[in-house]
Amino acid sequence: MTSIVRYRKHITAYTIIELRQPESESGDRLTTELATLVDGFTYVAVPDGVVLPVQPDEIQPEAVVLTDELREQIKHESPHVRLINARVVEKIRQRYSPSDEQKYTADTINNSVYGESLSASAVAKRDAYMQYRNECVSWGREQKAILGLA
Repeated sequence: MTSIVRYRKHITAYTIIELRQPESESGDRLTTELATLVDGFTYVAVPDGVVLPVQPDEIQPEAVVLTDELREQIKHESPHVRLINARVVEKIRQRYSPSDEQKYTADTINNSVYGESLSASAVAKRDAYMQYRNECVSWGREQKAILGLA
C-alpha cells in the first residue's frame, strides 16, 4: 500500500531544496509528488518497499495520516488526479459521445422516477453503457489508489 509523506521545500534567494526521491535503474522516479497545498507542505506518494534516501538537513519528511478532508484537498490540487479524471472521460468518449451519455442517464432517470418502460433494446444499450462507464470509473479509482488516494 502506498503511503504519503509531506515536507516543506526549503526556498532561498538562490535555490530550492526539495525532497530527494529514489529512482529506478532506468532513471524513473519511484515516488510521485502529488501536490503542494496552501499549508506549505508538499505531499509525496511513496509505494510500499520504496525507501527514501538520506535527505538534506533542510528537508524533514514526515508520514501523513490521511483524513478525508486532507485526501480531498490533495486530490483537488493534484495534477496527477486531474489527469486520471481526464483519462476516465477519454476512455468513456472512446465509445460514447456526450449526447449518448445524456440519453442513457435520462433513460435511467425517466425509468426510475416516472415509471416509463424502455424497450429491450434501449435497456440493453443503457446497461452496456453503464457497465462500460463503471469499468472506466473503477480504473480511475485504481489509479488513485496506487497514489494512496483511494
